[in-house]
Amino acid sequence: MKTYFKKISLSAFIFALAFSFNAAGVKASTDYSPSISIKKSNDTSVTLRISSSQLESKKVKIKIRVENKDTDTVATNLFERRMNKKGNTDIKIGSLTEETEYGFKVLIKKTSDQDYSDYSNEVTINTAGIKDYQPTVNVTDVSDKDVTLKVSAAAKLAKKRVTIKVWIENNDNDAVETRVFTKTLNKSASVHFKVGSLSSDTEYNFKAMIKKTSDSSYSEYSKKVTQKTDE
Repeated sequence: MKTYFKKISLSAFIFALAFSFNAAGVKASTDYSPSISIKKSNDTSVTLRISSSQLESKKVKIKIRVENKDTDTVATNLFERRMNKKGNTDIKIGSLTEETEYGFKVLIKKTSDQDYSDYSNEVTINTAGIKDYQPTVNVTDVSDKDVTLKVSAAAKLAKKRVTIKVWIENNDNDAVETRVFTKTLNKSASVHFKVGSLSSDTEYNFKAMIKKTSDSSYSEYSKKVTQKTDE
């Protein structure tokens, strides 16, 4: 009798162990390590290449997270595709806003899977391409209602008429806005200007992108600077 119960206990243990391995295997099957890259873009659309070497020739479902960096808004687009023999597929995202920075990342799964993979890396782009003007932003003066910024760019923009898009984030309430300024850079490829109508005793983040007024697209954004207005 004792031997019989030992056999049952051993069998139950083996079954439970096998089940746990199988469950772990199902979970691991969604670890597809997707990657995303930008194949091409224009003023209002971008073509993304989605890749996973583990999903060659498989039918898949893909979720693409689209973040508008200028307005801090997010949308998710769902697609069904068959990956090619190299584990790639190209997807076009349209209805984008001109001269706007976007970020993209992706989740993927086989159509038969229950769960998606983890998110891929994020890629970013300014619609209509990116100009290599290397802008920087510094704060040179501050009051209770405005901040004076110094925006500098690559030497090729010295004495050029430019359009500067300034991204402004209110750290107290997380509100984000962008403002556009048209200026002429000096011989050092820089310019000072005020950003007004701010709230007093409030911390703000600023960054800027720049283009010649004749360009169709901007540079990448500069690094952010933080400044608190006076009381």
